[in-house]
Amino acid sequence: MYSRIVRVTTLKAEYETTLALSSNTDKVYNRNTDMSRVFYARSFLMSLTYALHAALINGLYASYIRSRILRVTTLKAEYETTRALSIERAGYSAYLIYSA
Repeated sequence: MYSRIVRVTTLKAEYETTLALSSNTDKVYNRNTDMSRVFYARSFLMSLTYALHAALINGLYASYIRSRILRVTTLKAEYETTRALSIERAGYSAYLIYSA
């Protein structure tokens, strides 16, 4: 039972940490897209170079965000499943003790 409690606590901490990291990454991404407007005001060549670079980065970033969202979703599901199993097992243990 103790190992299940530790597992639930670890999953919850990992889920919250991953969620917080995702939020911070989104803020950095938004700041970078605001900076792109400044670069577009410069020469055409500079804008074109930046646009190609941004397209590459945005493609990689979109892939990264999809994997991060998937990881957060998986962690949340795993956490909730483990927690539900722990509660169910605790209830079953209490039932066995009560019925004995």
